[in-house]
Amino acid sequence: MTLEALEAETRDPFFDHWAPMFVVYAANAVALALLVLFWPAFALLDRLPAAKPRPFPGQVEST
Repeated sequence: MTLEALEAETRDPFFDHWAPMFVVYAANAVALALLVLFWPAFALLDRLPAAKPRPFPGQVEST
């Protein structure tokens, strides 16, 4: 049996799982990038003053 024929019959276990794991790694990279990009925006939300509710039209504002 030649080496080429043996390689054709032998399965490489690496190729059984690399594609799904690549998808997982890519999703983790995207999630991490979004977290890093938007973390300052979420941190600044805590520093905003509390919003006062607006009165309805025609409602007298009480103090």
